[in-house]
Amino acid sequence: MAGGRGRAAALAGLAVLCVPFVTFAMIVTHEAGHTVVARLSGDPRAYFLLSGPDCTGCNVYDSRLLTPWGNVAVSVGGVAFTMLLTVAAVAVVGWGRRPRWVPRWLLLEVILICFGGDLVWQFVQAIQQLPVPEREPLGHVLGYTDFSAATSFGSQATGWSHDAVAAAGFGAAALYTIALALALRRAWRRSARAAPSPA
Repeated sequence: MAGGRGRAAALAGLAVLCVPFVTFAMIVTHEAGHTVVARLSGDPRAYFLLSGPDCTGCNVYDSRLLTPWGNVAVSVGGVAFTMLLTVAAVAVVGWGRRPRWVPRWLLLEVILICFGGDLVWQFVQAIQQLPVPEREPLGHVLGYTDFSAATSFGSQATGWSHDAVAAAGFGAAALYTIALALALRRAWRRSARAAPSPA
């Protein structure tokens, strides 16, 4: 019993120590996603900073060089890249040949931080900063939060109202959340069958 508690405490401590590193990896992945999509969409000078005068994790590109749909893609590119990282972590959880040095608790931490620390936080920021501006500022400048920018550019691209675009965004996030939960549940059960020992 004491040994089990000691091991659990050690794992909990290790998990806490890993939080800054996983968070850093998530931020780099997120900002790199914006930059990659911006460059593919038409701005070869797009770049990102991990720290700037007005933000932590800054995506800088010239939205005038892109179409409205290109600007939507850049706005959601950060979250899309961390979603790919999340999906990859879920796949590794259920991988029958997962190396023992990649424990399930670390993969779960990656999933929780990428989901809660990125996707959920985007919506929290959007709610805090409503109402969404009628038009996202154009130019080689920092924009609004990702969800607000995607809503503004999405409204321009589709002709829908801001509320309709925002509702579509919330709906897509809800469907992704359900799909992610189901996939993680299935992967966790498969992993438990393959390796009963807690790791």
